[in-house]
Amino acid sequence: MNETQIYYRYTMIMGAYTAGAFILNTLLYLLFSSIFEPGMQLINYFIATIFIFIGVTNYREQHLNGIISFGIALKTSVLILFWSSIAFAVFMYIAARFIQPNLTSQYLQMLEESLIKAGTPADQVDSLMDVYTMVLTPFTIAFAELFNKTFLGLIMGLAIAFFVKRKPAENSTI
Repeated sequence: MNETQIYYRYTMIMGAYTAGAFILNTLLYLLFSSIFEPGMQLINYFIATIFIFIGVTNYREQHLNGIISFGIALKTSVLILFWSSIAFAVFMYIAARFIQPNLTSQYLQMLEESLIKAGTPADQVDSLMDVYTMVLTPFTIAFAELFNKTFLGLIMGLAIAFFVKRKPAENSTI
C-alpha cells in the first residue's frame, strides 16, 4: 500500500471512530432528551476536538516520524470529520425518517420559537415557516449535517493544526 492509500485509510478509520461517537451521543439524546439541547452540541464539539487531536498526533507520530506541517495537519483534521460526516449524515437521515419521524416538526417548532424570541415580525415568521416546511426533509437534515461537520473539521482543524505542527530540527538529516 502506498503512502496516499495509507493516509486516506487512516483518516477514514479515524472518521469512523468519530462518527461512532457522534452517533452514540445523538442516539442518547434522541432517546432520553432532545437533540436540540445546547449540551448535545457542546459534547459533539468536545468529541470532534478529541478525535481530531488524537487522529492528527497519532498520524504524525506513527507515519511521519514526529514531523507534520500545518497544511497536512489541517487536511487530516478536515478529512477525519469529512469521513465522519458522511456516516453521521446517513445516521441522521435514518433517525429523522425512521427512529424519530417527528424530528422535522420538532426542528420547525424550535425554529419558529427562535424567530419569535428574536423579535421577527409575525408575517415574516409565517413566510419563513412556510418555506422551511417545504424544504425541510430528512434528506435536507442529513445533507446539512454533512456540511456542518465538515466545516466544524475546518474550524477546529485550524486551531489543532497550529498546536500539533512540528518542523524537523535545524540539524536534522530527515
